[in-house]
Amino acid sequence: MIKLLLCTALAFSAHAVTLEEINSKPPSRAKNFMIWQFMKQKISAEEAKKAFYQIKDVSMNDLYTYAHKGDDKEIKYITQCLSTKPKNLLILKDMNCLNLALTPSKYRQLNTQEKKKLLAKVKDKKKLRWMRAMKGERIANTLSAKTLLEIFMRAGKAYRYANFNRPYTVKELHNLSQERRFDSFVKYSVLFPKLDRIRKSLLHVRLEDIKKPQTHFFLALNALKAGEEKKALEHLDAAHLTFYYQADKDKALFWNYQITKNRKILEEISKSFDINMYTLFAREKLGQALGNYYASLDTDTQVQEKDITDPFVWLKILDEVNTTPQERLKALSQHYRTDTMQGVSSFIYERATKYREQGFIMPYGELLKALPRDTQAIIYSLMRQESRFIPSALSSAYAMGLMQMMPFLVRAMEKKMPEKLESLEQMFEPQTNLKYATKHLQWLQKSFYHPLLIAYSYNGGYGFTRKHMRGDAFGTAKYEPFLSMEMMINSESREYGKKVLANYVVYKEILGEKVSISNLFETLKEPKKIHRF
Repeated sequence: MIKLLLCTALAFSAHAVTLEEINSKPPSRAKNFMIWQFMKQKISAEEAKKAFYQIKDVSMNDLYTYAHKGDDKEIKYITQCLSTKPKNLLILKDMNCLNLALTPSKYRQLNTQEKKKLLAKVKDKKKLRWMRAMKGERIANTLSAKTLLEIFMRAGKAYRYANFNRPYTVKELHNLSQERRFDSFVKYSVLFPKLDRIRKSLLHVRLEDIKKPQTHFFLALNALKAGEEKKALEHLDAAHLTFYYQADKDKALFWNYQITKNRKILEEISKSFDINMYTLFAREKLGQALGNYYASLDTDTQVQEKDITDPFVWLKILDEVNTTPQERLKALSQHYRTDTMQGVSSFIYERATKYREQGFIMPYGELLKALPRDTQAIIYSLMRQESRFIPSALSSAYAMGLMQMMPFLVRAMEKKMPEKLESLEQMFEPQTNLKYATKHLQWLQKSFYHPLLIAYSYNGGYGFTRKHMRGDAFGTAKYEPFLSMEMMINSESREYGKKVLANYVVYKEILGEKVSISNLFETLKEPKKIHRF
């Protein structure tokens, strides 16, 4: 995604961002977005410098963009060093530059002789530890836990498969568990199929060595795949006790139920205040209502309108919300009870109730009324997850508006739209944003028929989802489709998909076309019904 952002040169000629506009705005993501657009324009090195040093939380993308536009020798030096290709590492004479450039991933691409020559040049003790371990054709067997994990995480997927897929003793696993990268080691080992020998070893990791609940959860899935249900339950119990978010606690209980079929567990899940796919499943099995949600809030014609299509206005509102005491949030939500600001009002009201009441509102109905109800349900399900119905929502990757449209996608779609955009800020207008998002969604629906796969493709991309479905996802094995849903490699799309699926079930009920979440789960096991590949 970053590469796409970096190479996207948007040229909306009708509106150019000025340095004066940038100077007038407070430090924020919205200001960063203005600066990002400014950097795409024809500007001088001095203008680039004045804009760049106003960025809040500089990203690598920002750094490279500024290096290209500006004349800051230090920044150019850093980016040039970081961009050094593996074959050029040996010819670097500047040791500071070499230390910036050298990574396990680049080092592994050198031959044995080149590695030895580089070893003789480098003086940094931390780098020398992993360089010595990687100097031969095969990695050294005797590594410290810290060095092993650094190489495992940073040398690349192919190197990981070739050098680390081996049995590990309980003592080795204990030593690894004391390092900060251990949780990532477990996650990668459980999710990537080729690391089967590590997964077998992980069956013997000691419960007391695990510090994070999500690691317990991955180890539970690993145990289930190996047929070790008793061990899986031990990890699930530990995860349930230590998970912070209610949805995660519900997840641990859901898997406990899948193993034990204990009705009391199902009843406990159904009492959760959160509406998610686990609680919806439990309530459906028990013949209960979907949960404590609201589809609308009363409006007040006396409330003064604010332009919430402006990201800086939303920024001020968010600051107001964050500084308002909990007991006064309900009253604050009343200040935004208009048709155009109901997303803001609902956002505050949910927080006021500590999410014991959850909003499944349907703003902008006039813009969607011509669409089939099922499409409306999908759009609302995505919109709720993407922006919580805030028109000026802006992500760190500069996804914009209600449906979080990415700049590169907007540029590609604009070529086929009847009207050209005057500026990217038009994506903060509900009508424009929904027009683009609906067209994109219609294209995705030609290939993906199930709301879960539509969510995957909307979040992770068409190509990613197509590749995922061509693998061994879903099927008819025990604990499917749930194992496949929990073991998707892309963690963002994995969690996003589950949330959108739950939203879809609720919106279908609101729109008068009730669906069974159990049936949606079962359909996932029938490839021809969920995608065209």
